[in-house]
Amino acid sequence: MTVLGLRCGSKEFSYSIVRGTMTTPELVESQTIKYPTGFNDSQG
Repeated sequence: MTVLGLRCGSKEFSYSIVRGTMTTPELVESQTIKYPTGFNDSQG
């Protein structure tokens, strides 16, 4: 099974992709990305 995990903060967001099982998880990719300068989360 492959799972995508997300975390959103006020200045950045992070994601992780994990593959495998509960007993043998394997981290495929993980990254934290800052929002662009001037980004306003109230824009919609």
